[in-house]
Amino acid sequence: MPEYGLVHLLDLQEEQLEIIEMLLGKDSGVTGRRVGDLDMPEGSLLISILRSGKGFVPGPDTVLEEGDEVLAVLDPGHEEQLKVLFGPADNGAGSDA
Repeated sequence: MPEYGLVHLLDLQEEQLEIIEMLLGKDSGVTGRRVGDLDMPEGSLLISILRSGKGFVPGPDTVLEEGDEVLAVLDPGHEEQLKVLFGPADNGAGSDA
């Protein structure tokens, strides 16, 4: 999986939902931040984090780490917003502005 890439795991066209996976790099704008502090786009939700070979459901106090594989469910059309949010910090990712 490419770093900062977005991988479609499941397209539920009839239900109008997608499940995607993103790999966090060391310079991701969300690395080191709490899930509850993220400005997630409306229509998207983090559902799981895979860390060191183990998966868990994140809570608002979960701190994202380099190498985390983050799974999200979203309404179609939010992929680009998530790529910006979770991508390299020098591209404005993770900013609350």
